[in-house]
Amino acid sequence: MNKKQQELLDKCVRVNVNDDIPLLDGILIIQQRRLHDSGYRMMYVIGQTFEDDKYYLLSTYSDVIDIGNMFSNPAHYDVHLDINSNGIIRIWSNGKKFKSTFRVSSCCFDVF
Repeated sequence: MNKKQQELLDKCVRVNVNDDIPLLDGILIIQQRRLHDSGYRMMYVIGQTFEDDKYYLLSTYSDVIDIGNMFSNPAHYDVHLDINSNGIIRIWSNGKKFKSTFRVSSCCFDVF
């Protein structure tokens, strides 16, 4: 871990699973060297709020990040992110496809 990553972790508010946290403006991910039982890298998952410039350490043991609302619409809960043992980040879906729509300074995808 480099110095800037450690500084970010040091200023994070530590939260427990049942703690109520505010809506987040961003999500930051720092890969760990440790591997989860699945063989994928564990991640520090950090939530950020812009208004009060706070960082929340959400997870230190996750090997997958799932994006969507699994409670209100499980069909939309099918975009995932992980990091393999070689440090390669992967975003995938079990039931959806990604279409590359724009590739210049931003690389954009639609999800179908």
